[in-house]
Amino acid sequence: MDADINIERRRTAIKRKSCSRPMRLVLADEVLVPGMSLFDYGCGYGQDVRFAVKLGIDASGYDPYFFPDHPLKPADVVSLIYVLNVIENPIERKTILKKAFALTNICLIVAVQPLKAKTHGAIAFSDGYRTTHNTFQKYYRSKELKKFLANTLKTIPYSVDATMCYLFKDQMAEDLYLLNKITKNFPAGHESTYGEAKRILSKFQNSSAVRQAISRSPIGKKLPNTLYVHNSAIPYLSTTLRLYIASGQVFVTKDYPGALLVKICPKSISFLHYHDFDNDPHPQLLCSLLVNTETYRTSFRDYSKSDNPPILHRKETFVAKDHPRYQQFRALTAHEEKLGLLNRTDIGYKKNWQKLTNSYLSSI
Repeated sequence: MDADINIERRRTAIKRKSCSRPMRLVLADEVLVPGMSLFDYGCGYGQDVRFAVKLGIDASGYDPYFFPDHPLKPADVVSLIYVLNVIENPIERKTILKKAFALTNICLIVAVQPLKAKTHGAIAFSDGYRTTHNTFQKYYRSKELKKFLANTLKTIPYSVDATMCYLFKDQMAEDLYLLNKITKNFPAGHESTYGEAKRILSKFQNSSAVRQAISRSPIGKKLPNTLYVHNSAIPYLSTTLRLYIASGQVFVTKDYPGALLVKICPKSISFLHYHDFDNDPHPQLLCSLLVNTETYRTSFRDYSKSDNPPILHRKETFVAKDHPRYQQFRALTAHEEKLGLLNRTDIGYKKNWQKLTNSYLSSI
């Protein structure tokens, strides 16, 4: 690289009437929302900052040419939009990326220029091109950008499109982003959706996150490393469990009837279909579909013709307290406890329950 050539980076700044496309995508994905803080590193003329402020976002920015006196400051979200691609020095490029990530509390947004045909009159310079305006452009392929970000920051980059990535520091924010992404695409049935679900589930395979989320859940019936919840209670679960369920649900076949209960385990998710959960005091299991979250294989079991299917007790434990039948479920459980009918461990099947209740009725 010719050290005597002084690249004029400031000439790459664009005056926009509104915010940049990457900023629109960040807002649409709800990675940045009102009430959060934003720092635009290399903000150019500052349109994104002004636009964010109007939305109720605590936004500020820095640019070495247009706002050199503005301090670098930490923020929930830091944006590095069309900055890396105009830096002709690869070492400085990495330094700026690391500085921006160090300022990030929740998520770093990186956007660059895509690989395209060489600009007319541009010549090879460093690892990119020097334009006729004496500016520099480094054009990126999507895989090249992700590899550069991952290797430099040792963090997983999530592609928004071919030229833009999110890098999260906050696990809850990362899970919430993935949850929104998977539910937005479900039940599309496209191979990309299955691929996304597999990538998400693979995150949990060597992690204690699901076990911890199960043990800490204030909703649902808990057994060792197992949680049962009614589908109406899923919105009350942690982001981790909602993401886990949504990813597993991608593998549920379209002809499977709606699951009323979900059984969550560290290595599997079962979608359970019961007969008339709301009105039947002890609804029986009609069928189940288990999704192995390590192999992604499914296993279906049909109980609809069984004379001794599994049944439910203590229905209030599966739902949230605002469920319209919660008090009725709780009253039934209290009554059965008072009669001593729930003390045994073998009442989870229809025949044993009938035998017990018939024995009780004959004794009074």
